[in-house]
Amino acid sequence: MRRLMSGFGLKKLANGINRLPTIVAVVIFSALGALLNSQVSPGFMLNKANLSLVAGVFLTILIITVFYDLMRGYYLKKRFGVKSKLRTHALGLITALLMIIVSRVANFLPGYMYGIFTGLIYASSLNDEQDGEGLAAATWFLIGLAFIGWFALIPVKAAASAQDPSFLILTVQAMLSSLWTSTLTLLVFGMIPMRFLYGEQVKKWNRNGW
Repeated sequence: MRRLMSGFGLKKLANGINRLPTIVAVVIFSALGALLNSQVSPGFMLNKANLSLVAGVFLTILIITVFYDLMRGYYLKKRFGVKSKLRTHALGLITALLMIIVSRVANFLPGYMYGIFTGLIYASSLNDEQDGEGLAAATWFLIGLAFIGWFALIPVKAAASAQDPSFLILTVQAMLSSLWTSTLTLLVFGMIPMRFLYGEQVKKWNRNGW
């Protein structure tokens, strides 16, 4: 995986971005992730519909960052007194690229979308069980948000089906749709109990919870 990241120059890119202020780094990585994820749409072209897709996915990645990393950091601080710092990582870009390839090869529509482009660096030691508990809590936060977004998508989708919908409506529709898709991708792939995936820590914390 390290060779793959080096081959694409993503590790060097990530290190350079991480030298920037956290909020700037997150915005840049979210934009890169949105551009990558937008390629799951066959025949992507620069028009209102596709630009709204990029904008919607961009907002989705920012939302996932807040709920999956910042909320997890807050939970770990309150639960175990462990402070953390948000950091972007190139592995998320590689995973997003792989999801695009899988979607295109298998002809999945709307395709698998990946939204985890950040991680936490802890100021003090944190064992696997504690990390797994924090990941489980953050996952439930995200699942709840995705369900709310799913129901909110019903009226938004109806508005987007009207003649000549606004860019805002199309963006909100893309955001809600990609939030649901990204959450499902996280559950299907991110929670696999394998090394380097979040599922490994969650299973170490609680097999039943996993």
